[in-house]
Amino acid sequence: MKICFPIHKDLGLRSPVHQHFGAAPVIMVIDTEEGSMRSFYNKDFNHLHGSCDPLKALGGEYVDLIITASIGAGALIKLRCAGIRVLKAEGATIEDNITYFFDRGLPEFVADEPCDAHNSGGNCCDR
Repeated sequence: MKICFPIHKDLGLRSPVHQHFGAAPVIMVIDTEEGSMRSFYNKDFNHLHGSCDPLKALGGEYVDLIITASIGAGALIKLRCAGIRVLKAEGATIEDNITYFFDRGLPEFVADEPCDAHNSGGNCCDR
């Protein structure tokens, strides 16, 4: 499983999780099956407020889920449409959150009204 974390600076598993996905300058991907990790710069770091493209931020990197402290509704919808789950970080560091995820789970972000399927032709992902 590939788990993505927005971070400010790569300190390995001790990296603090950034407060907001789109504003994080660095992305860390942990591959739990291979036991590997790699970090790269957020490819959408300089976006305008409210126009985060989370898939661009990932730079084509495939991930199964994202663990972040917060995320905008538009970015959440785009990730959900791409089949990527987004969980709420409850610990300060990557290590804390991986432990919480495997030991007791983390809550999933849900949008109150992620889309109006009736007005979007029945497919929220067409936006």
